[in-house]
Amino acid sequence: MTKTDLQSDLLADLQGAANARPLPPPPTPVPAIAPGVLPRPTPALDVRFTPLRWSWPRVSGRTVRVGPVHVSVSLGS
Repeated sequence: MTKTDLQSDLLADLQGAANARPLPPPPTPVPAIAPGVLPRPTPALDVRFTPLRWSWPRVSGRTVRVGPVHVSVSLGS
């Protein structure tokens, strides 16, 4: 293969690429949170077991304690 054949092949490839349809523009990213809007709080549930400590049933705030089990509920902040 000679140098002129290689050049003509490359030129033909470049002309074919130039005549092809252009790529569509990339999609615009959607913002995760709209400006000025706070996300909703995520509720959480916390359960703890304390095998060495026993306590009487007790409710304080959003925490329930029954024996070795402590259950706490949080609505986020």
